[in-house]
Amino acid sequence: QEADIQELIDLQVDAILVAPDSPIATSYLTKQAIDSGIPVVIISTRIQGEDSYTAYIGVDDYEFGYINATWFLEQLDGKGDIIIISGMEGNQITNDRHQAWLDVLHALPDQGKNIKVLETYYSEWSYDQGREIMQDALSKYDRIDGVFSHGGALSQGAIEVMLENGYDLVPITGESNNGFLKLWTALRPTGFSSIAPGYPTWIAAEGLRSAIAILQGKSIAKFNILPCTAITDDTLAKYTRQDLSDDFWVISSLTEEQLQYWYGK
Repeated sequence: QEADIQELIDLQVDAILVAPDSPIATSYLTKQAIDSGIPVVIISTRIQGEDSYTAYIGVDDYEFGYINATWFLEQLDGKGDIIIISGMEGNQITNDRHQAWLDVLHALPDQGKNIKVLETYYSEWSYDQGREIMQDALSKYDRIDGVFSHGGALSQGAIEVMLENGYDLVPITGESNNGFLKLWTALRPTGFSSIAPGYPTWIAAEGLRSAIAILQGKSIAKFNILPCTAITDDTLAKYTRQDLSDDFWVISSLTEEQLQYWYGK
């Protein structure tokens, strides 16, 4: 990513959009781009230093983590042995969601002393890694009372592995991924419940619109937060699309025609 940004600076492009893997590693380069007259719009993942970007477009990942952590600890009644399936280590999204988890945990009457984190796994938020991580956890630990997951595809993979190995399901947090929502829907009759905060899927598009506006000389707010939607048992049916693929992320601005073209069976 650093090499890509450096190449774009050398090419003197008109604007750069970037979702930083690290809040620190690329900040000196994005600042260099701004110093050379290239506006930088950061999307989804925050970056260190307000002088390192022209505008930020994203959601509140602390709120995302807070929603999941609050539901999860209520389901466990504040006690149990759990695993955490996190996102990319060092990524600001991961950091914000984890900080929310810690804050909700420490706000419990016992400051979270009755929650034992067996292991924290890091991933690329992928379905395959959710499966691999859950296989590893089941092979290591005799008892797992809950899975605090940072992503819907991770959650889908983890649930499938538990079912395939004959385990009873435990509280598992999710995200607004259609594959996870379809699995949740199928398991509702068995009593399974979850929570799924969700991103607007048009963050990058909004970032592009902002970059164009900046190039046109228009005034753009420095920090732009899009809403985070929490899908619950009560709203699950509203968002789940049985006619679309697992890869669809359901908080979308695409037309029905576009959805069927890209994600239809």
